[in-house]
Amino acid sequence: MIGHRGQVVGYVRVSATDQNEARQFEALGTVD
Repeated sequence: MIGHRGQVVGYVRVSATDQNEARQFEALGTVD
């Protein structure tokens, strides 16, 4: 059987002044 190799995409959006970009990056976790 052939293994599947895919791509994982994360999305961070800051649309209000009270949103924290750093906190959203932290929630995504580590990225290779």
